[in-house]
Amino acid sequence: MIPAAVVPFSRVYRRGITIGISDMLAYRGAFFIQFFFQLFPLVTQLLLWTAVYAGNPAGAAPGGYAAPQMLSYFLVLNMLRLGTFMEDLQWTLPNQIRRGELNKFLLRPVDFVMMEWHMRMGGVLMSLGLLLIPAGLVFAVAHRVLVVPAELWQWGAFGLATVLGIQIGFLVSLCVGFVAFWILDTTAFLHAIFPVQILLGGGFFPLELLPRDLYGVLRHLPWSYQTYLPMQIYLGKLGFGEAMAGLAGQAGWIAALFLLSLVLWKRGLRRYAAVGG
Repeated sequence: MIPAAVVPFSRVYRRGITIGISDMLAYRGAFFIQFFFQLFPLVTQLLLWTAVYAGNPAGAAPGGYAAPQMLSYFLVLNMLRLGTFMEDLQWTLPNQIRRGELNKFLLRPVDFVMMEWHMRMGGVLMSLGLLLIPAGLVFAVAHRVLVVPAELWQWGAFGLATVLGIQIGFLVSLCVGFVAFWILDTTAFLHAIFPVQILLGGGFFPLELLPRDLYGVLRHLPWSYQTYLPMQIYLGKLGFGEAMAGLAGQAGWIAALFLLSLVLWKRGLRRYAAVGG
């Protein structure tokens, strides 16, 4: 008989999904406050790119993006990141390690990583549900310039790429958080890498605007597959074959990051001082 501790969506882990949903409901006010304050940098980006296109000759398309595509890129990307944000795990996990809060998982027949994953997925489900309200408002205001996928397969590929991107975001954040097994205070490290992660994921601007050789490297990193690939599919920048290759690349990174997280977890536990908790 397979232990329930290693079976996804078993009774104990379904409880984790419920906890994730409950936590998001408890802090739904914070979610909408975050959305409100995220509007300021988003509006700044939209005004900046509107000015860029207004100052360029007709038909100019930086990085191959027409004006509606560029505006849609930032609108949809910001909505996507708000609903699937995983980077906070990089901050909470070091605190759990430092305070000895892993003890309760180590002393019970529950796998810490598995439980954390279920709770995060529950939170994402609730976030996406809450996101329907602000996303509807954005669509109502910006529907005239918003680009939407023209073919059914693009919607399906975009949805699947988003789900796989969430898994990559979770695993990347998990691996980064596990650094706390070796570094007592990760605050400076996390502050340093956070904007880099946003840059690598295309959060500041489309990666095509970078020099071609640099773009050729960055587009194969996990951060690109996390949010940038779904946006490429959404905007119709990729054909069917390219989109399928991108999905395969996501699956490859999920496998690689999963193995890396296992190695870091097992080696980190050897250094873990189980105090507190």
